[in-house]
Amino acid sequence: MDQGVDDRGRALRRFLSDNIVPIMFVLICAYCIPRADLSWNYLLNEGMTRLGRNAFLILSLLIPVMAGMGMNFGMTLGAMAGQIGLIFAADWQVWGIPGLILAAIISIPISVLLGIMIGKLLNRAKGREMITSYMIAFAMDGVYQFFVLFMMGPVIPIIHNTLKLPRGYGFAEDAVKSLIKANVNRGKLDLFITVNVTADTSLQISLNKPVLEGYLAALKSIAADYGVRDDISVTALSRMPDVFVVEKQEEDEQKLTDDILSVVKEALAKFNARREKEGAAMEADLRSRAKTGLSLVELEIVALGADGVGFAVQLLR
Repeated sequence: MDQGVDDRGRALRRFLSDNIVPIMFVLICAYCIPRADLSWNYLLNEGMTRLGRNAFLILSLLIPVMAGMGMNFGMTLGAMAGQIGLIFAADWQVWGIPGLILAAIISIPISVLLGIMIGKLLNRAKGREMITSYMIAFAMDGVYQFFVLFMMGPVIPIIHNTLKLPRGYGFAEDAVKSLIKANVNRGKLDLFITVNVTADTSLQISLNKPVLEGYLAALKSIAADYGVRDDISVTALSRMPDVFVVEKQEEDEQKLTDDILSVVKEALAKFNARREKEGAAMEADLRSRAKTGLSLVELEIVALGADGVGFAVQLLR
């Protein structure tokens, strides 16, 4: 009897020690969830979302673990390849399951090449795989950002502007730098330009007539075929998807650059005027100090006399 109790006690202690983290998680959730005042629908939706997301992460770790690699050695590079595939699929407007298949077709060759590279590097760094894989991930992150942020758009064609990272008013950067170099000869100058857009007039809204005519024909067909009342109105049609096309007009970069340069010229003129004023004040201060120094020297010369001056000259030599 006592032996059975002892065995159950040891089994319970072993269970608690092996599962202390999930047990603490459950206890904390049981304490905090009622006090958070969140609905069960929200909690279930968030839980299912995270379950699906983490399931993909676990699946991505299975292959490297089964291959004998570490937990995170190849996941970063594989994620970069997958993101590149998703970017192209989104740019080509391929959605749903076909989009995932297209992203996989694009990313798998990239993943294979990156996998061969990291495999060869890790074979040369046996015993130091962890730090080596971290360094590879950091290095490839820079390559990935260069590829995505700088090459996509200027070098690699991107059809939809919504995927491009807006540079704002970066097109005026070279002109501003040239203007500063021409007006500021020495010293270091930090220039910050803030552009306040009070009203966006660059949006153009147009009617998508083929889509509108399709909706109108379908609604009239419903009224004629099923004998329902024809109450089609402009308000009802305007609520249909894709009836209006919203386009952003191209900005006149030259005009914007000229406007920015005019403001920068005014700021540089005030900056140079202030520097001239400060220089004049510094010159007056130096002249005053030099005059005071000369006066003191003359007094010392008078006090020393001819013999003292000669002795001072000898010491200076």
